[in-house]
Amino acid sequence: MLQLTVAGVALGSIYALVAIGFVIIYRATGAVNFAHGDMVTVGAFAALWATTVLEAPILVSWLVAVLMLGVLGMLTYRFVYRPLRHHPFLAVAIATLGLAFVFRGVLFVIFGPQPAALPSPVGGGAVSIGGAVVSRHLLLIIGVTAVLVVSQALFFRHTFLGKSLRATAENQEVARMLGLRTNRIILWTFAYGAGLAAVAGVLLAPVRFVTLDLGFGVLLKAIVGAIVGGFGSLPGALVGGLIVGLAEVFGASLISSAFRDTFAFGILIIILLVRPHGLFQVKAEEKV
Repeated sequence: MLQLTVAGVALGSIYALVAIGFVIIYRATGAVNFAHGDMVTVGAFAALWATTVLEAPILVSWLVAVLMLGVLGMLTYRFVYRPLRHHPFLAVAIATLGLAFVFRGVLFVIFGPQPAALPSPVGGGAVSIGGAVVSRHLLLIIGVTAVLVVSQALFFRHTFLGKSLRATAENQEVARMLGLRTNRIILWTFAYGAGLAAVAGVLLAPVRFVTLDLGFGVLLKAIVGAIVGGFGSLPGALVGGLIVGLAEVFGASLISSAFRDTFAFGILIIILLVRPHGLFQVKAEEKV
């Protein structure tokens, strides 16, 4: 049971990181970034490139991936979101969906279709906890996610940039009237969200092979987690991602792995029937 719990929390942590990045961008802009899942894939391939081509140590390759994705997030804001920010919601959604296919096509040309393995900095061993054998990399995933979540909470609460990000997410017009440079803040929001996607990608890659479809399924589960938690809520994204991960692992192990995806969406339906706004209801407000 402990082994399944650790696996579920680790998988849910990946979903939570992606969901948090997705929700942060949504709250700041009111737009959804459907390229966010493929940024997970790009992050994994960036680490693979740094490891194989630059021959960088694995931790350095992870840092390279996060920095590269931060820049990619900025470019996404500058050349995709910003030109379309006054257009209808659907235009931005379709543009980011198209960007996802661009990412996938470029990765295919550079790396080809074959899966690749990315090593873990803690190796492939396991440790014994309470009689259960637990992968060290799964514990690393949980530990990194916990550090990021706590650091993010402190950053948003105690730094000027963090408070500016929160103010812009609440209401862009009011933040602009208060003298905040909202365009620059949203630029950093895209960079931060993409950086979280890169972290999710490099953490997931040692568990699964690095493939062109690595981030697609993760994004679907992350969106489910965000909706379960209450779309727009950062604590909800974290809790929802963990719920989806636990449901997927326990369902696949105790019932059937053939219905792995069914459990996540089943949880979504049940939660929405009981609480239509999710577990953490976000106050609806008009975007001006």
